[in-house]
Amino acid sequence: MKQTDPFIAYLDQRREIHRKGLSELDTAERLYRESGIKPHFPLASVEEGPAKPKNSGEKPTSIKLMILGLINEEMPHGLTSPQLLERIHRHFMHDYPRKNLAPKLTGYKRDGLISPGHGVWKITEEGKAFLAKS
Repeated sequence: MKQTDPFIAYLDQRREIHRKGLSELDTAERLYRESGIKPHFPLASVEEGPAKPKNSGEKPTSIKLMILGLINEEMPHGLTSPQLLERIHRHFMHDYPRKNLAPKLTGYKRDGLISPGHGVWKITEEGKAFLAKS
């Protein structure tokens, strides 16, 4: 039985990951072209990479500040819950549980810090004031 070089096996695994990614991009392009819908949000250039929060150098001191800060950065457009969770995972806490997000958003809504509208969460004036003093 022939043993595979560990580095070659690693490279093969990386190639497979990239093949899957390219396949997903091909599918996304096909669906986009078929839909005829144009994006309503700014797209990052390939050189820039994925969009980063404006405060990506600073780590928020609480979950509340993290969530409010992310929503505030996307004003006036706001964020959907899945978009918000994706940004939390990408920039701050890759293991933040999805089940924890809805209760937080509901509480912040009850406190008047955010408001839902047209499928997105937006920060209120009270929420902006809370961020400013924190």
